[in-house]
Amino acid sequence: MLNENQIAGLKAVLMGYLGSCNGGKAEDIPVASTNPGDFGDRGSHQQEGFRASALNANRSQLCSQVESALGRIESGRYSDKCAVCGQPIPLERLMATPWAVTHVRRDGKCVLGIVPVED
Repeated sequence: MLNENQIAGLKAVLMGYLGSCNGGKAEDIPVASTNPGDFGDRGSHQQEGFRASALNANRSQLCSQVESALGRIESGRYSDKCAVCGQPIPLERLMATPWAVTHVRRDGKCVLGIVPVED
């Protein structure tokens, strides 16, 4: 079970992430030129647009997870227990990803708990 100091430390890390979510500058999606030009240039512009879109989607997902974790801390529901199998989530994992609610999973199973995920 996490103590108050550990939760406070995790909250501080989450607040840092939240600050970059709220104050972070979304990447500008490049607009392809309307002038006829080299196909390679158009392809590069399109690829940069895809990249920026993927980065923005990733940022949005991360920010949602961070906000959810902060909400769990505020409501007293933040836990170091895996939401799937109930086993403790290592503090090292929570320090690296304080929004984590499960162990690292592969193929729908908790790696540490080996409990199948119900769909």
